[in-house]
Amino acid sequence: MADIDKQIEFAKWSLERNIGWISQAEVKVAATMTLNIALISSLAVAYTTVAERSHWAIGFSCASGLLLIVGMGWAAKALFPDTKNNEKSFVFFGKIPHKRDLVQFQAEFRNATDDDFLSDVTHQLFRNAEIATAKHFAVKRGIAFTLLGGAVWIPAVISLIKH
Repeated sequence: MADIDKQIEFAKWSLERNIGWISQAEVKVAATMTLNIALISSLAVAYTTVAERSHWAIGFSCASGLLLIVGMGWAAKALFPDTKNNEKSFVFFGKIPHKRDLVQFQAEFRNATDDDFLSDVTHQLFRNAEIATAKHFAVKRGIAFTLLGGAVWIPAVISLIKH
């Protein structure tokens, strides 16, 4: 792939795919947070409506609550990726206005070569791949803790209702 226009197009396509993966992580965060909030809320209602609680009910409730809170923490972590990048960019929204105004940006954009654009897009492709990887790692952990918390939630609620 020696033609620089083809390289730029392929890099842009790959960058768009990475941005799609980042968006998918955000959707999973929303679902995970919603499930966690529902489970914690229903556990709190069940826990507070029972006057006497068995040791099992207390243990299961605490374990479930803790696992669900950890799940929420991991899911929330996915919302705050490290976006530090000290370079100027034509692509990355946080760096377009970085240390320049609109007139400077327009001049730099007009004067940029194909090599400048390819370098910028591939740098952003790499950076967005790092962000997508970090987000999916955090979401995966959030989902795992949510599932564990949900598994412990079942005996917690049963032990509260039966008591």
